[in-house]
Amino acid sequence: MWAIIPDKERRFILLFFSNIEILLLLMSLIFIHYLMAFDWLVNNWFPTLSKFTTANGIPSKTWSYIFSLTVITYPIFKVSFGYFSDSRVKDLINLYKRLISEKEISLLITYINKYHIKDIKKYLENISVDIPQDEVNTSNKFGAKTTKKKRRSHDIKRDKFASWVYIKIFQNEAFVLKAANDHPKLFAKAFKGMKTPKASNNRLVKHYFECLFNSKNLQFVNELRIFDEHDKSILELIRIKKVPILYSTLLYPKVAAANGIWFPIGEGGIKSLKYEEEQREFLRKEYDPDLVAEVKNQKIYIAVTFFDAMVRESIHRDSGSHMWLAYFKSFADCLIGIIPVSNEYDESKANPSFVYYIISRQFEVMIGWLQLAKNLNTDRRVVDTIRSLGWCLNSISVADDAKIPAKFLNGIIDSILTIYFEFSKHPENKATISARNWIEKMFNNPKHVDFGAPSVTQKYLTALENAWGGFDSYYYRGDEDNGSIERFDQKVLSPLGLTNNHIS
Repeated sequence: MWAIIPDKERRFILLFFSNIEILLLLMSLIFIHYLMAFDWLVNNWFPTLSKFTTANGIPSKTWSYIFSLTVITYPIFKVSFGYFSDSRVKDLINLYKRLISEKEISLLITYINKYHIKDIKKYLENISVDIPQDEVNTSNKFGAKTTKKKRRSHDIKRDKFASWVYIKIFQNEAFVLKAANDHPKLFAKAFKGMKTPKASNNRLVKHYFECLFNSKNLQFVNELRIFDEHDKSILELIRIKKVPILYSTLLYPKVAAANGIWFPIGEGGIKSLKYEEEQREFLRKEYDPDLVAEVKNQKIYIAVTFFDAMVRESIHRDSGSHMWLAYFKSFADCLIGIIPVSNEYDESKANPSFVYYIISRQFEVMIGWLQLAKNLNTDRRVVDTIRSLGWCLNSISVADDAKIPAKFLNGIIDSILTIYFEFSKHPENKATISARNWIEKMFNNPKHVDFGAPSVTQKYLTALENAWGGFDSYYYRGDEDNGSIERFDQKVLSPLGLTNNHIS
C-alpha cells in the first residue's frame, strides 16, 4: 500500500512524524509480527514458553490484532487530525518549494488550505497587536510572539509553521505569480489577519494585486462591479454580497495605505494606456451605449473603479493617507494622448468616444467622493479630492482644441459648478465648508491648487465663463438667494477678470 502512494505525498505524510515516532512504529510492526507467531513458537519450538501463558488469558493472536489496529490507526489519526512534527519545519518548506518548482500548485494549495491558512491569519493577527510584556514567553525567528498565560504549546508550534510558510512560501514570487489568479481567496483569507500597519506586507500585497490586475481576474473584476453598484462601506456591503478580495484588503484602511495597494493598479493603468494597443483602439471608438459593458472590462476602467472603492472606504473610515489620487491626473494625461490629433468625432456629443467617457467617469468619481464626504459630514479626502480635480481639469484645459472640444470642457466645469452650489445649501456641514473653500482655490488656479501664482489658459477662462453663463442659477437667486452667487463672484470671477452675468 505504501508503495502505491506518490512520492510527493509519501514525503508529506512523513513530515507528521519525528524520527523517534517512526522508529517506534517500525518496532511496533516487528513486535506485532512476533506476537502473531507466538502461538506457533509455543506449540512447535519452545513448549516451555507455555508457562508464560494462562488458561484464561487473552490469546497472543488477539493481542496482535489489538496492536495492529493501534499501529495502523495512529498514523491515520495523526495525518488527519494532528499536526507536523516540530523538527520537520525545514523539510516541509523544502517540499513546498519543490512543489512550486514542479508547478504542483493545486496540491500545494490543498495543503495550505487544510493545514496553514487559519494559522497564517492568526500569525498576522499576533503581529498586529501588542502583547503585554509580562505575558511574552518567546518570539520565533520571524517575530511571532507567544504568551505564557494564553498560548498553549500546540498553538506555539502552529505559529512556528505558519510563520515559515507565510515568509518562505506565501511571499515566494513564483508562488504568488502562479497561485494568485487561480486562488485569490486563499490570499484574502490570510490578509484579513493584517489588522494594523505593523502586520502589513507592502511587497506581497502589491505583487498580489499586480497579478489580479494584469490578468483582469474575474473574481476581482466582479467584486469591483458590485462595489460600483453600492454607495456603502465594505462593512455594510459584506452583509449582502460576497467580496472577499476587497473585504480583506480594505477592511482596515490604514493597513491598505501601508500596503500601498494603489501602486500596482495605478502603474498598471498607466502602462495599459501607453502600451496595450487593443485597449487603445477600443477607447478610440466612437461612444456607443451598447458597448458600455465591454468598456467595463478594460483595464483603465477597472483601475478607476478600484480607486473609487479604495478612496470611498478611506472616507468611510479614515486611512490617514491621500491614497495617491495623483494617479488620476496621469490617467487623464494618457487618455488625452490616445485621442487622434485629426479628431473627427462629433463634438456635439457629451462623450464623442470612449476616451471621453473614461475622462468623464473620473470626474464623476471624484465628485462622488465629495458627495460621500458630505453625506457622512466629514472632511476626510475632501482637500485631496479637490487637488486631484484641479490637476485633471488643468490637463483637459491645456490640451489641444482638436483633442478636447469646448463643449466637453464646458460640461466638466458645469459639473463642478453644480456640486459647489449644491453644497451652499449645507452651510453647517464639515465637508461642504471645506469643499467650497477649496473649489474656489481650484477655480482660481487648477494647476497649483495650494500655492503659486495663477496659471490658467485663455481656453480655460473662456470655458469657465461660458459654463458660468449657461449655469442654471435659478435656485440661488430671488427668494432662495443664500449669497452663493455673490460669493462666487468675489472669490472666483472677479479675481480672474470674468463677468458675472447672473444678477439676483
